[in-house]
This record gives sequence, structure tokens and C-alpha cells, in this order.
Amino acid sequence: MNRSARNQDIHDAVLSLIIGQIKSSPRQDHFVRLTKDPVKLSGMGKVTVPDSVWQAVAEAEELAAWAISIEPGQGTSPEFTMNKR
Repeated sequence: MNRSARNQDIHDAVLSLIIGQIKSSPRQDHFVRLTKDPVKLSGMGKVTVPDSVWQAVAEAEELAAWAISIEPGQGTSPEFTMNKR
């Protein structure tokens, strides 16, 4: 997928954030994040991550050990959900 330089930077930062959360909580087997909520990213401040970036993160090879889905949430924002396989 072709992404703009900004979206590529956001993708890398979100992926790094998620991997950091996994490493800091190795026993946790379920992660959920609302896709429309701003995310604080290193060096970027608070950013609302575009849907295309969430889709690309869901397909990242680094997260292959996780079952990832983006589904309608209980509120107005879809949820990015990861479950350990």
C-alpha cells in the first residue's frame, strides 16, 4: 500500500506504541483501542490516526501472533482489537 510520508510516520509510531504495550504487559492477551480517539505518539504529540493507517497496522507482520480486527465499538468509534492467538 502506498502511504504519504506523514501516514508512514504515523504507521511506524503506532506500531511502535503497540509493540511497546505488548512488551510492557507480556501476560495480557487482549488489547483494544478506539480508532477515532487521539493517540499520543512519540515526536508527534496527539494525533488522530487515519483509518488507512489502522488497516495497515492490522496487516503488519510484526503482529502476526495476534488476531486483529477492526469492528464497530459500543460508542461512535470503531475498535481496533487484538487477541493473542
